[in-house]
Amino acid sequence: MVDGRGIAGVFPPLIGTEWVSGDKGRLIRVVLDGVSGPMEVQGMTYGGVMPGWKAFLSDEEVAAVLTYIRESFGNEASAVTEEEVSVVRDATKARSKPWTTDELNQAANQGIPGGQ
Repeated sequence: MVDGRGIAGVFPPLIGTEWVSGDKGRLIRVVLDGVSGPMEVQGMTYGGVMPGWKAFLSDEEVAAVLTYIRESFGNEASAVTEEEVSVVRDATKARSKPWTTDELNQAANQGIPGGQ
């Protein structure tokens, strides 16, 4: 929704959630390849599918969108850079399906590869 609150049970909120303000690498993976299956956000479970955008958005555009949501709606997280998106995109280029939350919660699928 325009105010970042989402729709309970349908679209998770962007406000005050670790999925947005936490690990940048995990968030980049979500936008590039999407996510499916159950996802718990602020105590509510969401079961929809978010499509991936890697075929449609450039690294610069992904960085801009993620920086916007990380710095809007009362969120105070750091910016996402084009370079960070590029590194994650390269590291996950073989991925052809949405992530599951179980996969995204694994340490190997978090952070920016190479420690950037």
